Amino acid sequence: MKHTVIDGFCFQSGDAAAGAAVVALVPKLEAEGVEVTFLDRGDASTISCSRIIPFPAWTGAASAADAFLVQAVCDEFGADVVLTTGVASAVRTPSVLLTSGFFTANIHSARHARLRAERELAILHARRIICPSASAYDEMILEFEVAGWEEELATRIEFDPEGETSTILTAALRQAALAPTTRIYRDFARDWVSLRAIQSAVDLDVYADA
Repeated sequence: MKHTVIDGFCFQSGDAAAGAAVVALVPKLEAEGVEVTFLDRGDASTISCSRIIPFPAWTGAASAADAFLVQAVCDEFGADVVLTTGVASAVRTPSVLLTSGFFTANIHSARHARLRAERELAILHARRIICPSASAYDEMILEFEVAGWEEELATRIEFDPEGETSTILTAALRQAALAPTTRIYRDFARDWVSLRAIQSAVDLDVYADA
């Protein structure tokens, strides 16, 4: 793993647990020789990183287009993997999802149907899912059970009871970056890009008319 992009959504949403894990993760990665690009969506003043890019705040509007913008950054810097801390995963670059408490308060509201859809897409796209707390882990397991997803998917979920979230994040990022691209994953990736392109076009039409 040579380059990681980190999406700073957790700072925008005010998720203290996820934010603390990212603050600890960045210097650890850079000390190991990994280049880090941090996407600052706002309120990330505690982050110290060699490359910080001001990035649009995630609002839910045109969220599929936002994913293509994240992918453009990954392509520009040759990122091996992207750390998602919200719902804005990339399109092609493998991702690791650091769960956010933001969803606990918002995901079940009827007003947030698109948010739930984006959340599910981020989960399905992620090669590993890391929980910053025991409560986040329990909530994620419950979410999988309610959604009726296969048990095999649940093996992607990890939580370190010792609180060393940044340590398991580092391992998960390396694993995701080095995982072989199977035929099944290539087929999934092709369909994924098509889906996001369709959603992006629809979003832009909807919000252009609003």
